[in-house]
This record gives sequence, C-alpha cells and structure tokens, in this order.
Amino acid sequence: MAYCNGCSPYPRQRGAALVTAMLVVALGTLTAVAMSANLQRDLRRTTSLIERDRAMQVALGAEMWAKGVLARDGAATKTDALRDDWAQPIRDLPVEGGYLSGGLEDLQGRFNLNSLIQDGKRSALAMERFETLLSVLGVSPGLAAAVADWIDADSEVDNYGGAEDFDYLSRRPPYHAANRPFVSVTELRQVKGIDERIYRKLAPFVAALPEVTPINVNTAPLEVIMALSPEMTRGAAEEVVLARGRDGFQDLVEFTTLPALERFQILPQGLTLLSNHFLGLVRVRMGRTLFVSRVYLQRGVAGATVRMREEGEIL
Repeated sequence: MAYCNGCSPYPRQRGAALVTAMLVVALGTLTAVAMSANLQRDLRRTTSLIERDRAMQVALGAEMWAKGVLARDGAATKTDALRDDWAQPIRDLPVEGGYLSGGLEDLQGRFNLNSLIQDGKRSALAMERFETLLSVLGVSPGLAAAVADWIDADSEVDNYGGAEDFDYLSRRPPYHAANRPFVSVTELRQVKGIDERIYRKLAPFVAALPEVTPINVNTAPLEVIMALSPEMTRGAAEEVVLARGRDGFQDLVEFTTLPALERFQILPQGLTLLSNHFLGLVRVRMGRTLFVSRVYLQRGVAGATVRMREEGEIL
C-alpha cells in the first residue's frame, strides 16, 4: 500500500475547513459592507438634520426681518403699495452655507372669504364681489352661496346653490359644515361644488383672514380689481393697474374717480389703501436640504405679530 508522507489522512475534513473559512470571510465582508452602508446612511441623516436646523434658524431670522420692515413701513406711511420695502422680493441671498429667497404678499390684495358674513348676516356687497370674482375666474358664481353657507352660523340652505349638513353628512366620510369663519383657504376643498381644479383657480385670489377686511386696491391683482363691479371689463381693469403704477393711489377718491371706472360706479365700501395682513414665504437652501416656511403676519399699532406659521408650500 502506498504511503504519502505529510499527507492528511482526512482530505474531506480539510476541504470542509476551507469552505468554512471562506464562508466566515464572506460573512465578515457582508457585515462590514452593511455596517459601512448604515454608517453612510446615519451620516446623511445627521447632515440633513443639521442642515434643516440651520435652515430653520435662517428662516426665523428672515421672519424677524420681515416684522421689522412691516413695523417701520406702518409707522412711516398710511398707504401700502407695490413699491414699498416690504413688497420687494429677495432672490438667492447668500447666507452661511446656503441661499435665502422669499418675500411678503399683501393678503388684503385678495378677497377675504370671511368678509362674506358680517355681523352675523351675509354682506350683499361682498357676495356680489365674490360672485363676480368667480365669474372672472371661469367658475360658476353659484358657488358663492355654498361658501357663505359653510361659514354662516345657521343650518338654513341658500336656495341658490347653498349647502349645509344634509349635503355633507351623506358623503363618505361624512362631516358637518363648519358654521364658523375659515381658518385656512384649504377648507374650500370641503365645500360642495369645489373640486381640486376649481380650488386651484381660486386659491391665489382669496384669503382666510381672522376678521372682516377691506380689499387694498393698491396691491390687488387684475382679477380682484375686475371683481369690484359685475360690469367691469378686463380692459378697464388693466387701465386701473396702469394708472396706480407701483406707487399706488394716495386716497380712495383718486381711485373711484378714475376715468376708466366712471361708468361702473365703484363704491368705496369694503376698499382700502392700507393693509394689516401679510403672508411671508421663505425658502432656504442649505446643502442638499430645502426648507420652506410660510408665516402669517398681522400688523398693528405695536408692530407686526406672527399669527400662524406653517412648514411647506400650501396652495
């Protein structure tokens, strides 16, 4: 019988040991890769949290700046117009580690939905203007009744397109009419007859302010100017916008007596040249993180106060 000096009498055991060693190495490699991936993920998460926190602090700084600008403007002038300091947007302003963009919008340049109900009753003038705005935007003016029913205190349905609990409790899921002022324009999505397409049309031109407010004709867009009279033409509204320029009108008589408006007999009721409600939108890019903040500011005798703050862009 042949004999091999130095040969193992158990060749199969040697092979099994080699396979086991290879498996151990492979498992070790997989574990190392997994640990490295987790580490990279944790680093990215930590970096994002740090960037977000820094961006949020920058946004809060911009908010403080906006309050100061509004306070100074309110103390210096009795009108608000598009040439004012608060109305000038900021674009890609360098900040440590990123960029800041943003600006302020006069919410009284929009139609305030909560002005539909005044002293517990529907305002005929506000209803007419809102119906006209709906028509200008290519939406059925009959929806104004449903919007008014949403915020009035009673449960009586307006015969011309209104809606109350009966209409909403039959939905899935069921819900009640608010029977209180709008807190946000996004509530319009719950009103009978308003789908997403109609909501998107309305959202840029309406506001949900906590009190009855007049429309600032110095900052109102063309569509809101057209809503001031059912007979208003686009051409006439364009003449108004051109006449006010960026400096705006200095008194309402100057506005209501414009030759372009003479035949429409615009009433000064529900109109103003001074605003106290503003929307601030701030976008901060910090590394790969984008932080967006919306803040609602109300200006008073003592300056500007934050009434609501939201994160993200909401139509």
